[in-house]
Parts: sequence; C-alpha cells; structure tokens
Amino acid sequence: VRARHAERLRAARNPRYPTRLLHHRLEDSKGRLVAIISVTPRDASLDQSMTLEVSGVKPETHVQLRLRNHTLKAEASATYAAADNGTVNVATQAPVEGDYEGIDAAGLFWSARFDAGADAATMITALSRLDPLTYTATAIVDGVETARLDFSRTLLPPRIVRTPIREGRLRGTLFAAEGASHCQAVIVLGGSDGGDLYTWVAALLAANGFVALSLAYFGSNDLPKTLIEIPVEYFVEAVNWHKARPEAGEVA
Repeated sequence: VRARHAERLRAARNPRYPTRLLHHRLEDSKGRLVAIISVTPRDASLDQSMTLEVSGVKPETHVQLRLRNHTLKAEASATYAAADNGTVNVATQAPVEGDYEGIDAAGLFWSARFDAGADAATMITALSRLDPLTYTATAIVDGVETARLDFSRTLLPPRIVRTPIREGRLRGTLFAAEGASHCQAVIVLGGSDGGDLYTWVAALLAANGFVALSLAYFGSNDLPKTLIEIPVEYFVEAVNWHKARPEAGEVA
C-alpha cells in the first residue's frame, strides 16, 4: 500500500483455528489500525445483493456508515458497534441507530432520503437513462471520517442488447441477452408518468433470462399526449408482436 508513511497489510487469524483467515487489517508504521471499507461485489447490477464492510477498527467501537447515491441525490446513514474482530458487516449486524432497523444488507440503499428538490419522479427519470448509479460509502469513527469508498451499480448489465422499437404504432424498447431465443417474454408498463421510463426494469429482467419489452403507451413521440381513452387493442398488438419475436417464447 502506498501512502505518505509506511503501511503494511496483515492477515488477522482466528486464534482457535490458526489457519483460518478472518479478514485483512491495515496498520500504519506505528502499528495502529487503519480503517478500510470494502463492498462485495465491487460493481454489481442494481438487483444484485451487495455487502458493505468496515474493518480495522477497535472492537465495540461505534462506527457510522454513510452511503451517498450521487445519481439519485439521496443519502442514508446508520451507526453500528464493531464486532470482536474489529469489523462492521451490514449483512450480519443490525445498526444501533440510523435510517433503518434490523439486519438488512440492503438497508442503507433503500432507506436513503432524497435531497431537497429530488423525489420519486426525478429518480425514475434518472433510472430511465440506464447510466450506472454511483455511490460513496464513508466510515466515521468518533466524529472523524476514517475511510471512503466509491463504487457503482449497473442498470444495463453486460451482454444485454437494447433495441428501440418503432413498428406500426408500437413505441418502446426491447431488451434481451445476446443470442437469446425462445425466452419467456414480459411486457413492462409504466403508470401515470407516461413515456418509456421503465427501461431499467426491462433491462434487469433481461439480465435474469427474460426478453422484456418496455412499452410506452402515452406521453411519448407520436403517442397520445395524455392518459385518456388509450385503446386496449394497442396492448393486444404489443402482445402479438412480442410473441412473434425470435427472442421470445411465451408472453407473461
């Protein structure tokens, strides 16, 4: 590890089972522990479970973890008591206080509160762009920021093909894995937002083996401007079109 002063990485081992590696700890040149934040996996899709962990703190120390979602302009925090091995693992430990309660690996993600001016509507618009969500996790001990980690979560996983659809009166976006054939098919519909805003849902479904059509039915391109008297036949046409695709099998 490069720093202004010499640091060394040591493996901490279970005293009862000397060959079993528990975690790694970072020490500075004076033998003092240096806090480290890790996230596993480092870059995952939005629907994959992630685990945040802090290591290199003294047992029973109260550690505040703050998670900032830069893309959605939202933030959550919680305070945990470090375990006997000097770690905090949000997947196995409940916070002593904070924005959520109980043991929940995703607690800091779903409990985030929007900044002023951001809300569910701006969140959906941001997600529809399919750009990766960027985060910063910060560990604070005794009021001092001791570690920070930047990471991201993807909305359009690798090997998922995005195809804009403009056939007949149908408007939307099709998502399927490269080379997909006869997969179970799903049509994703938004609500009163209008437009083609739920592409991110379709993209994640495609990453899990479906061929998904995010279907716009008003408020987009040359579709009706408002949610008034939308013909049911439009959706029947979408189902029949989807069934005829080589990627698709049965439509749900």
